[in-house]
Amino acid sequence: MADLRVRLRGVLRDILARHPRLYLAALSLLSREQVGRLVVGPGTEIVIEGFPRSANTFAVTAFLHAQPGPVCVAHHLHSEAHVLEGVRRRLPVLILARRPGDAVRSLCVMYPDLDPAAQLERWIRFHTAVERVSDRVVIGEFADVTQDLGLVIARVNARFGTGFARFHHSADAVDRVTRSLRAINLADHGGSALMVSLPDARKHAHLKARPIDLPAGRLAAAEAIHARLVSGGA
Repeated sequence: MADLRVRLRGVLRDILARHPRLYLAALSLLSREQVGRLVVGPGTEIVIEGFPRSANTFAVTAFLHAQPGPVCVAHHLHSEAHVLEGVRRRLPVLILARRPGDAVRSLCVMYPDLDPAAQLERWIRFHTAVERVSDRVVIGEFADVTQDLGLVIARVNARFGTGFARFHHSADAVDRVTRSLRAINLADHGGSALMVSLPDARKHAHLKARPIDLPAGRLAAAEAIHARLVSGGA
């Protein structure tokens, strides 16, 4: 049932994702309590978005841990419509960019019923839309986000004139975020090793035991998009 809900949400997202206002209107009807929280709204101060399994939960959790007070972050819709709406509203938008093969394979380990080729196409659609507005967002490469998020936040501040506090990757700070992520995983997924938003040896073993092949030509196209995004379009 959970996988069915995931697939249905994915179908709805893919239908509406190219039409930001329609997509956000549909979300506001389905989840009014989330508008202005997960969903971009009048009080949103920053949008942090990425394809699933691109350090979304780590980035948002660590970002919020670093701030001295509450900050309204729109996040976790994994939709190009959300990105485009944030850009339209001239909000700070941080895109979390992970290499397509890694992101898609990780997602398909989490949800084995998903079609890897279809998820690769979804990755391409999302990042193609991001590429169209790449001059109006900050791209946070996966390695930078997970190893030096403070540097990525500094780039957001420089690009948008904001004053968000930087996250410092000290042992204590990372430990606090790790505990928060494990609590989120326990509450949302019963502590499943495949769901946790952290590196995990059991996830790696599961992926090794179940290799996920992707269409070579489409993967190469996706890798080219990723390379352009993280290099600033050069």
